[in-house]
Amino acid sequence: MIKSFQCTKIFWIAAFAFTAALHLAGIFQPFLGNFAQHQTDYATVVQRWLAEGIHPLDPVMRFIAEGKNRLFMGDIPLNITITAFTCKLTGLSIEMVGRGLSAMFFFLSIYPLYRLLQLVFKDQTLTLLTVLFYSFSPLTMIYGQAFLLEMTALSFGIFAYYFYFRWWYQNSTVLLLVSAFFFSLMLGTRIYYAPLILPLALLFLKRFGWKSFIQWRIYLFLLIVLFAPVSWQAYAKHFANLHGDQSSLEDNLRVFVSLASVLNLKFLAAFTHISFTKIVTPAGFILALPALFIAPKYFRKSIQFVFLIFLSFLPLVLMAPRKFIEFEYYYLPFVPVFSLLAAIGIKSLEKFFQISLIKISLLVIATVLLSLRYSVAPVLIVPDEDRFVLEAAKKVREIAPRDSRVIASHGSGTSFLFYTDRDGWAFELPENIRGVRNLGDIQGSAIERLERFRSQGAVYFALADKRQMSQNPAFFDYLKSRYKLAAESPHYLIYSLEK
Repeated sequence: MIKSFQCTKIFWIAAFAFTAALHLAGIFQPFLGNFAQHQTDYATVVQRWLAEGIHPLDPVMRFIAEGKNRLFMGDIPLNITITAFTCKLTGLSIEMVGRGLSAMFFFLSIYPLYRLLQLVFKDQTLTLLTVLFYSFSPLTMIYGQAFLLEMTALSFGIFAYYFYFRWWYQNSTVLLLVSAFFFSLMLGTRIYYAPLILPLALLFLKRFGWKSFIQWRIYLFLLIVLFAPVSWQAYAKHFANLHGDQSSLEDNLRVFVSLASVLNLKFLAAFTHISFTKIVTPAGFILALPALFIAPKYFRKSIQFVFLIFLSFLPLVLMAPRKFIEFEYYYLPFVPVFSLLAAIGIKSLEKFFQISLIKISLLVIATVLLSLRYSVAPVLIVPDEDRFVLEAAKKVREIAPRDSRVIASHGSGTSFLFYTDRDGWAFELPENIRGVRNLGDIQGSAIERLERFRSQGAVYFALADKRQMSQNPAFFDYLKSRYKLAAESPHYLIYSLEK
């Protein structure tokens, strides 16, 4: 029955055309930062380069939010560099190019994923189902059109696995080295993807046995994989130390690595929520369960290998559980393997229970619809609290001279300041800010911080959403009594800090 489902070409064409449209829709969204404020961190680097000149060896953010460092990034700034050159040559916006680049890497990842599954399983239906679930995963839908490095790293990882398994079947040294090259790009782009390489050690042992330790091809493979990422991390550390700062890797090790209270209820709740709603949705997660218990024997080794990938990430989870609580994109490497498990689950159900084509189709459609439930809103709808940022930023650009400094208040991120296209500070309204970096900026009350930034050259204070005034009424009473209101609308207000 499922074979007839495989032959329904109209369904597959329509499904993949629909997902392609959804993956492209978000890149035209005008606001950068509605589902991942880190996007603005990358955008500020491009913004600075376009103003001062493109310097790939100096990817420092233009400005910072309180309590955050203006860090020299430890990741190779591939997306940032491509975005800067593209914007300079075409005049397109940073948002569109940065998002479009992630969308491009998503589309590029489909081909090697398809070929890898065909190579290993030689099952067209299983392959198409896996690619369909992968394409409609909320995480790929969101981060496949976000100005971040996650989709780029995942794409490189899928290419690396594809060429590795081609080497496995064809025993060509060239294919092994091409795989190593893509693994190197993956690590250089996102260092925390390193656990994806660990399961390959068992495959090397299976191929070469004890001779793996004297096999020159393995050492050459490791050299190519590690040389560029390690060299870049060393350069990032050296550059950051020269400026009295820390590289991104050092900063993350200091802030997020903690072995205390690892598997607490907060972590388990976050893991369960994201696994059910963002990786392959509740329907996909439930479909993956049959793959673990009733899958045919010829799937067992593949399931064991998938389990090894999960085990490989366990040390990272144990060392830095906060990462998996606070940043859902850390689950992105799990999307292809969960998608494969969900597809194997469907095949297992069909074989074990002889489920009809209609029921199988309903399972697939339910998984896809649930994916839309958890992905369309973050991608296409600007949250209520962010809707006035562009309007307020436009007014700041109109009244603030190009070389002036501003204090921009909108939550804890840099998105409002980015859109003002002015140097300055992102400002938090609460009196007690719990920062983990750049602690000098957050010392004192909101009024003391305002006056400190004013003494450092700030000439305007801007609030993007007047509803946030309730967070600190005394602060706005102080502004009203001391400074002149420069501009106001029902949504935002701007004070001149010049006396």
